[in-house]
Amino acid sequence: MKTLAPLVLLISLFTTFTSFSQSIKIGFKERQEVIKYEPSDTLKIPYTITLSGNYFPDVDHKILVTIISDSEKLNPYLEKKGEIFIKQSITKGELIFHAKNDETGIIKNLTQSIIDKDEFLNLEIKPLTTTKFILEKKDTVEIKLGQNKKTISLRKKKLTSNSHYNFYLGANFDLKETLKANSFYSELEVFLPGQFFKNKDGNLWGGIRAGIYKTEIETTFKDEARDGIVLTIKEDAVENDSITLEKQFATITPRTTFSNIGLYAQLLFRTYSSPNEQFQVFMAPHAEIIQRTETTNFEISDVINLGNITIPRDSIISREYRPSLARTRERTRKFYNTYFGIGFPTKYKSNQIEVFINPVIGYGDSAILNSRNDSGNMFGIIQFYLIDDILKLKLSGEVRKYFNANQNPLLTINLSKRFNLDTWMEPKKAKPD
Repeated sequence: MKTLAPLVLLISLFTTFTSFSQSIKIGFKERQEVIKYEPSDTLKIPYTITLSGNYFPDVDHKILVTIISDSEKLNPYLEKKGEIFIKQSITKGELIFHAKNDETGIIKNLTQSIIDKDEFLNLEIKPLTTTKFILEKKDTVEIKLGQNKKTISLRKKKLTSNSHYNFYLGANFDLKETLKANSFYSELEVFLPGQFFKNKDGNLWGGIRAGIYKTEIETTFKDEARDGIVLTIKEDAVENDSITLEKQFATITPRTTFSNIGLYAQLLFRTYSSPNEQFQVFMAPHAEIIQRTETTNFEISDVINLGNITIPRDSIISREYRPSLARTRERTRKFYNTYFGIGFPTKYKSNQIEVFINPVIGYGDSAILNSRNDSGNMFGIIQFYLIDDILKLKLSGEVRKYFNANQNPLLTINLSKRFNLDTWMEPKKAKPD
């Protein structure tokens, strides 16, 4: 029996030790969180308490956790105390600060002061009043505190609602001679700035901007102007076996109209945002493909008449006359341009207006007449628009320059009406039964 006594003692000690070694931890789910506040006389600070371990207390154990705030400004207006019973692995609650009847607006002012000064408040779990509970098997489970503090940063909710899906319908304008609409313009745009990539404050800073548009650009290539002989058939001097041509020496300048259908996409990385998100700056890789229908006409200037010549009708197709006859004929071709670069979209939005500017620099095809470079060209774009949110009118445009091309910048200006498509594009919430 003496030899069994030590063994019984060891078993007893081991059982006692293991029974008291069982434990659970209670604490905040996250160490810090950003709360969006919509100005009102009530401020709600939600929190989530997690329980970790192999055991869960029953309702009868009545494990009460008390959450307190260290905000001396807000605590006098604490209406709902942070007292909550822990009964499962995740338990949610909230602190509620509410202004008294005779102090309307005090919560708004206090919260605005905290936001303006970029202050924060801390939530803390008070020391537990219950530190253990007993299981049915008479085992004792200790209750310990895990993450017992949490930092709350307040941010004001956006004062304006962003339009994420828009359709624009309007006209391009010719600014060279007189201000007049000269072609059809349309665009379908998607702007989704906060969709992925969460930072340490809990804010999403990655997004997408994409769209498809139709526009028209007209430009005169003065650097492509050439002096040469121009032959014109005199319609009233065509005989059966001969034809009379008017011969001129002139300056020939190509004037080209580009009818464009473009598809663009930008991956948005937000680099700065004001507290209410009215002003935002992004860095954005840029990709674009444009189908261009290029129609070229020729302006004739500085004309010197050299008289008329009569030639045999069959000679009209000879190499001597054909080039001079074809020199001023309209030409049309269709091709595709691709562009890749980096942009810096900047956006400001208030309750009445929206301003956007997007400078882009990169590498891609040129679009000049008869001189596409297989090795590509450096290009720069400045895109811009101004939207009146009351009238839903958008004045927009872009300046596009190909640095390696002997070409003037291409300017586009258009005015359009905005149609918001958010209610069509975003999924509808199911109605409760």
